[in-house]
Amino acid sequence: PLGRTGRTLPVIWMGTATIGGIGSDPALAGLGLEPTAAPAVLDAARAAGVRVIDTADSYTGGTSERTVGEWLRADPARGAEMIVATKTGVRTPYPTRDLSPEHVERAAEQSRRRLGVERLDLFMSHRPDPAVPPESVMVTFASLIERGVVGHVGACNVTAAEIAELLAAADRLGVPR
Repeated sequence: PLGRTGRTLPVIWMGTATIGGIGSDPALAGLGLEPTAAPAVLDAARAAGVRVIDTADSYTGGTSERTVGEWLRADPARGAEMIVATKTGVRTPYPTRDLSPEHVERAAEQSRRRLGVERLDLFMSHRPDPAVPPESVMVTFASLIERGVVGHVGACNVTAAEIAELLAAADRLGVPR
């Protein structure tokens, strides 16, 4: 289950951190899966029943999102059946963290453009940013939902205490969890 949204996500996702590099570290760019080879891998995952693709704005400077977006646009049926989850909050110089409202807003727009979608299915914080209060994070993500930029929000690489803090902030503010 995706929180209390009533939506259920598949258990198996296709991670795309290796398209064009390995993860978010610029030192690892050029390693991993060549972007030209990615469509065949994505097709194989889809054929095997995978329906969620996980990417991030920081994976090789947006290469992963651009490649996934090109793959989705090449066949409209893919876009109709695939859920795309993307993340923000990791910046260069790596591993800088930034969940400031300005960065999150800009990142959502850039991710939408690279993926070629009107709305991000699932938009997540990639890592906590200790410099940004949980209330600010939750208000920013809630605004994206309210404006239809994002369908659902989430958080990655968080401890149980950090997620509890985010959920408590959302409850205090009356915004989506």
